[in-house]
Amino acid sequence: MKKVIIFLILTLSCSSGIFALTIDQLTNLVSSGLNSVLTNALNPISLEMAKHMGFYTGSGNVTPVNTSGDFSINFGLGFGVNFSPIFFEMVSGQNVLTNASSNPMNNTFNNVGTAIGAVPFPYDDAYFKLGLPGLPMDLGLRLGLVPSTSISTGTGSTVSFGEFHIGAESRYLIWNLGDWIKADWRVSVDYDSGAINYSYSGASLAYTNGDNVNSVGTNNYTVSFGYQWGGISIGTKLMAGINIPYFGGPFLGVGLNMNLGSVSSSLSMNNTFTSSVAGIPGTVIFPTLSGTAPDSYNLFDIRLIGGFKILFINLAAEYGALDGDWDFSVYLAFNF
Repeated sequence: MKKVIIFLILTLSCSSGIFALTIDQLTNLVSSGLNSVLTNALNPISLEMAKHMGFYTGSGNVTPVNTSGDFSINFGLGFGVNFSPIFFEMVSGQNVLTNASSNPMNNTFNNVGTAIGAVPFPYDDAYFKLGLPGLPMDLGLRLGLVPSTSISTGTGSTVSFGEFHIGAESRYLIWNLGDWIKADWRVSVDYDSGAINYSYSGASLAYTNGDNVNSVGTNNYTVSFGYQWGGISIGTKLMAGINIPYFGGPFLGVGLNMNLGSVSSSLSMNNTFTSSVAGIPGTVIFPTLSGTAPDSYNLFDIRLIGGFKILFINLAAEYGALDGDWDFSVYLAFNF
């Protein structure tokens, strides 16, 4: 890192005629330029992830058409996973990491963005619904939490993940045939936020040019990558289904969601040189290089919904018709 900064300083000085600047000013100027490079490189990652996070925020809020009033109670606890279309392309053996960009750096980071976009996103949820007396409707609340957890590999790497989700929904019964076949209209609001962070710390010996035997010191460095998201999804659904007493049955629906939120990818690099040779300054701390790239969620998604209730197990799938996203969820659900 030290050699790169010095080389860029000298090159910039010779080509721009700015010898009057101090070393600190030149270092800050070069750091600013490298920060811009990092930010531009992170843009493809945020752009790819922003396509899917709105759909993710509104996913999993699928229950059978068992809407009723009179203080009826429904509750459940479950788990779900979101898959982007890139995941299925990778499973099918297509080379989705190929990019036609002529810029090697852009090509590399576009590939990284595509690869990160293919990683399935999990969530957990608990929901509770209470029927209103005198009205064919109920109100519900759902909550999901993955406490921020860090895992260290013992080789200098640390990975952390955390998520929080809260949502509310109303369901209104619009058609009922003998309590066996029902249709309802639903309105929901969901908020979801979270973060994934990765850092790696290491050290390497530093050598002068042409000498790969006698080191002049040690470079200690830390590279950190972060990904954060947060936003809301406002949705409406029309659902219809069959409810066989004590058994359950299939249900289908269609939904429209408006998504308001953003993602942000960040990358930072720190480097400290410690000399082991007399006459060379003991410790040099280089400026931190960092870049951040935010991007907004896709504003709308249309989802096709299908599922089946078997006794106390709810299975559901949602398909994003606009972006090709998928969500699969399974809940242990109980009705009283």
